[in-house]
Amino acid sequence: MDKPIHTFNKPRSRQKIEISVDREMDPDGWFLRVNYIEIKTNKVTSTNCIILKDLETWIRSIKKDGWLDESESSK
Repeated sequence: MDKPIHTFNKPRSRQKIEISVDREMDPDGWFLRVNYIEIKTNKVTSTNCIILKDLETWIRSIKKDGWLDESESSK
């Protein structure tokens, strides 16, 4: 799996969300993996697979729930 293209944190949350390209599923990069990761142990607690076309919809939904995109602040 590639380096995360988006990382989301939420104040006082025990987990973070990372979105990465999953080249194992598709070498062209059409499939993305959304991992929910426990911050303390760095253990993946939940995973979703989405297609690149739906990325913006997922990001809007995650931000609406109060998650902050660390990727934007580092640009």
